[in-house]
This record gives sequence, structure tokens and C-alpha cells, in this order.
Amino acid sequence: MESEKQSRHNSFNTYKRLISYASQYRWRLIAGMLCGILFSGSTVSILPQLKNVLGKFVNTEGNIDTHAVLIIGLGIIVLVVLRGIGQFFSAYLIQWVGNRVVMDMRIGTFKHLQNLSVGFFNSTQTGEMISRTVNDSMLLERAVSTVLTDLAQQPVALLGVMGYAPYLDWKL
Repeated sequence: MESEKQSRHNSFNTYKRLISYASQYRWRLIAGMLCGILFSGSTVSILPQLKNVLGKFVNTEGNIDTHAVLIIGLGIIVLVVLRGIGQFFSAYLIQWVGNRVVMDMRIGTFKHLQNLSVGFFNSTQTGEMISRTVNDSMLLERAVSTVLTDLAQQPVALLGVMGYAPYLDWKL
């Protein structure tokens, strides 16, 4: 139990350090998250539009209001364009922040390596140092970019769909 508590404490400290690197790019991060919200919001907004269009075509009464179908179809196109814009800028901005965080970490690592003693370099394998510097920082970059993108997009989409499903049929 104590080791689990220690592990959570270490994980929290690691995330705090990681957030401190990303905090200097907070405005791009916020803009990326807002674009992620635009992406997921427009994704959820497509659902009622599709229901309206499909309802017009599935309805077998023979009367199809082509003007309404065209307006709804244009609405779907606008929402798809907004979705694409939101997805692109969200991914771009958050990826940019992730790359900058990695660059800052690599610069810090390089500065730290410059101050180490010659004895450290004699006892440590060169390949291991290179691997830790390059590969571990790339794993962090992927974690920052993937986690932040998902945090910006998925909760809004989930809440939107969970709200829309009962609106369609409360028994759902």
C-alpha cells in the first residue's frame, strides 16, 4: 500500500514537471484545446442534421421538401468544414507544444550532460545516453500530444452524444 502511494506521488511530481515545461506555451495549448472543442462540438452537431436529412428521404409519404433538404445538406457541409478546421488546428497546435516541450527538455538534458564529470562518461555507455536523450523525450512528446488532444476532444464529444441520445429517445 505504501509503495502504491509512493508511486502515485512520483507520477504526480513527474506530471507537475512536465506541465511546467508546457506552461510557457499555454496560449497555444489553450487555442489547441479550443479547436479540439470545436472539432468535437461540430462532430456532435452533425447528428441532428443527418437525422433530418435521412428522415426526409426515409419518409415514404411521397412529399420531399427539396428546399429543406438542401439547407440541411449545406448545414452538414458547413459542420464538416468546421470539424476539419478544428481537427487540423487542434492537432497542429498541440503537436507544436509537444515538440517545443521535447526541444526544451533536450536542451536541458544537453546542458546537464555538459556539467557531468568525466568519470560519469567513462562508466556510462554512449548508446544508453543517446537512447535516453532521444527516445525517452520522444515518448514524452507523444504522451503530451496524444493525451492533450484526447482531453480536448473526447469528453466534449462523449457529453454531446450522451445528451443527444436521451433527447432522441429517453428510453435509450
